[in-house]
Parts: sequence; C-alpha cells; structure tokens
Amino acid sequence: MDRRTYLRSLSPVVALAGGCVSLPADDDGRSPDGVSTEFSILSQSPSGPMDNPPDIAIRHEKQQVRVRGKLWRGNSCETVEPSVVEYDNGSKRFNLVIAAVEKETPLWVTSCQPALGAIEYELIARFQRTLPTVVTVTEKPTDGYKHQQAAKTVHQR
Repeated sequence: MDRRTYLRSLSPVVALAGGCVSLPADDDGRSPDGVSTEFSILSQSPSGPMDNPPDIAIRHEKQQVRVRGKLWRGNSCETVEPSVVEYDNGSKRFNLVIAAVEKETPLWVTSCQPALGAIEYELIARFQRTLPTVVTVTEKPTDGYKHQQAAKTVHQR
C-alpha cells in the first residue's frame, strides 16, 4: 500500500477521534420497548431566538414524533443529548429530557474552554404500535439557564 492510500484510509478515523464529525445516534439503548429513537445535532452555532420551548411535531402516517430545539452549553467539553427517554405503555405518555452534558474528550484535551454556545438538535421517535397520547419534552441547558418545557396532546386518527 502506498503512503497516500494509507493516509486517505486513516483520515476518517482521525476525524472521528478528534470530534470533527458528528454522526447521528440511532437507537442508543436508552429507548423503551416499542420505541426507537434517532438523535442528531443539526448545528453547533444556530441562529435565531434561543428562548423558545422545543417544537414537537406529530407524523401520524409514519408513527413518528419529531422534536427540535436549541439548547445552551457552557463550555467546549459539553454537548447536548437525550438524558431521559421514557414511554409508559399504560398511560401512553412519552417523556423526554434533552440536556447539556459533559462529553467524552480525547486524552490530550486537558481543559475545557469556557465558551457559551448553543446546539440545535432533532430527535425522531418511531412507535411500533400506536402514537403516545401525550408528549412532554424538557430541555435542561447548562447551569444558570432556564429550563424550557413543551407538551403536546396527540389526537389519535
């Protein structure tokens, strides 16, 4: 193998290790039975208002709930991810908590730069049987910022 081919094959690994590439997390093991989730970071520097509650959209034809929002993070070592994903089959309530959390950093990163920033995210939940009757989403940004909450009642078709 020549040097150029070897270096080209190594570049995706280096990019992932350095945190340069964001891959969607599909059904990360936190999803309850009968529900699969896909979480994606849409933007590391979103524009527009930041104080709006998350947007909840229901897609009846696809048995999906889509949640989009923007969340503050306090330093370069924080990211945004779902910290709670709960579905109660009895009451058909779907609860989400999206939070700013410390992310795993490479060993060579010795400090986190304090830099207030925002992350725009999207979570898509697919339901195998029926859609929930109530969807509740709570956003927990970095310390010192107001939590946002949104709820939506789903009308079954």
